[in-house]
Formats: sequence, structure tokens, C-alpha cells
Amino acid sequence: MNDFSPLMWRNLRSGELAVLSAKNAIVLVPVGTVEQHGSHLPVETDTRLAKEVCIRAARRLGRTYPTVVAPLIWCGLSEHHMGYAGTISV
Repeated sequence: MNDFSPLMWRNLRSGELAVLSAKNAIVLVPVGTVEQHGSHLPVETDTRLAKEVCIRAARRLGRTYPTVVAPLIWCGLSEHHMGYAGTISV
């Protein structure tokens, strides 16, 4: 599944989301922080992993249940990482 998949909430129109709502669709919400993971990984590591887990789960669940992946929530409480450049904390 890519970012343009119809299983991605952001690609759907209001009417399509209304149909999913009427079917009591499963909504998967990826949540990940923007913080350092050492000099060898990008600061989006957590968000990238959260999104991928939800996409893979949606593929499997979608075979049986209506499923959609909500937009990513990319904020977290990462004050313990604030000493590293690029960290965003709420």
C-alpha cells in the first residue's frame, strides 16, 4: 500500500468516510514521536514505523473488516531527547 491507497483516510472523500462509518469500520491511528535515535537513523523513525505497522495491519484486517488508516499523529512527550537536534516535544 502506498500513500495514495484508498485505505488511507486522507485520500477519501467525505461520502466515502460516511460509508465506512456506517459499516463501523476499524480506524487505525498511527502515533509516533519525532526524536533522535542515534546518528544513524532519521528523527522520523518512530513515525515511519507507526505508519507502516498500521498500513500492514489494515491490509490484513481489510480482507475481513472495513478498515482505514487515519492520519499520523506525530507529536509526543520527548523532553528526555531535547538535548538532541531535531526533537519535537509537546
